[in-house]
Amino acid sequence: MTVRRAVAGAFLMPLVLMVGACTSQGPTLPNLGGGGGSSPGGGNLAVVAQAFHDCLVDAGLPAAYRNDGNGQPTVVTFDDSVEALGVDPDGLPFHNDGAPEAKWEAFATNVDTTKPSLQVDGIDQTSAWVSCHQRTGYRVLATYQDAASNPFNQESLRLSVESSNQWAQCARGHGFPQTKDAVMPTDSTSTPMALLPPTITEPQLRQLLVDCPNFDAEQAKKNDELMNHMDASYPGQARMPDGVVPPPSIGFDYPGFRGIGNSTMAGLPPAVDNPSEQVTDMNDPTVLKLIDFQTILNQPMSDYYASSPPG
Repeated sequence: MTVRRAVAGAFLMPLVLMVGACTSQGPTLPNLGGGGGSSPGGGNLAVVAQAFHDCLVDAGLPAAYRNDGNGQPTVVTFDDSVEALGVDPDGLPFHNDGAPEAKWEAFATNVDTTKPSLQVDGIDQTSAWVSCHQRTGYRVLATYQDAASNPFNQESLRLSVESSNQWAQCARGHGFPQTKDAVMPTDSTSTPMALLPPTITEPQLRQLLVDCPNFDAEQAKKNDELMNHMDASYPGQARMPDGVVPPPSIGFDYPGFRGIGNSTMAGLPPAVDNPSEQVTDMNDPTVLKLIDFQTILNQPMSDYYASSPPG
């Protein structure tokens, strides 16, 4: 299941899901006696995931497992033989690996993305999707919350803050002294981001990216090589390889674009536990401008991975 980072293109948790992303090792099936962390409701994440998986299968849906950032099979997705797209009850939009990114754009224009929904090969399966969530209490967000606290992911977040703040310092020295530093997130739904002033214009942004590039293809290649060869035998306890430097995470100091509580998905789902960060007016000229600006920020990375996909 691919959780969409949407218009900001920032990692939901920088580098968190990179462990094992390009390995051939499949997920270990849930063990009812243990494995996985505890969900906020006190249940075992792997056990809850198995219940959710089995509920979907009983409803005739081709559910499958995927490992979370701790290497546990707590992420329930759909088999790659189908195209599955939807929005979960926490407001997290997704598509599985069988659905190309372009399919999301068509999907999003035809459904209300502020409500739970699921389509599998174009057939509406929302009723079963919502029912299985309600019956089992499954929340994919809980898997990210659990993985976020392990040492590897805390280190990845620290590196992201460091990289973003180096970029912010450059931005302040090139005409944008209002640029704010990124800070370590206090919850797993937020992303550390350097924040540009929302008054920046497109010509100014493009010149700033010349003066302070936000993506280094050579470093990205090095990151991929280091991450692909790291020892992930004990996911969640893995050590971040020396030399990994994540690209800066950049947003704008405007509601919905600060990386706070899921707000990096501007205009799609409501911001989790942060209603002040919810984009409520998609006709707001500033919102429309900043969505376009995030595309500009993300373009170098998108181009790189389009020509050199990792994994």
